[in-house]
Amino acid sequence: MTSIATLAWQPFSAYLIVRVNPRILMTVNVFCWGTAAACMAAANGNASLLVTRFLLGLFEAANIPLCEFALADEVVE
Repeated sequence: MTSIATLAWQPFSAYLIVRVNPRILMTVNVFCWGTAAACMAAANGNASLLVTRFLLGLFEAANIPLCEFALADEVVE
């Protein structure tokens, strides 16, 4: 379920990385990812577990290229 959400959200997260300040986007994204991870602990059944796993995939889809963008920005040639 996580990989499906990551695949679906990847183009939109790439658009956000270009349009929004990466510092703000990373802060919001990590906070939302942590909130979704904490909500996964409160999952009672299969449906709520699948929803939280889907949300984790959405936030990971933005985290992976955002971290690469931040690292590439810091590397001095």
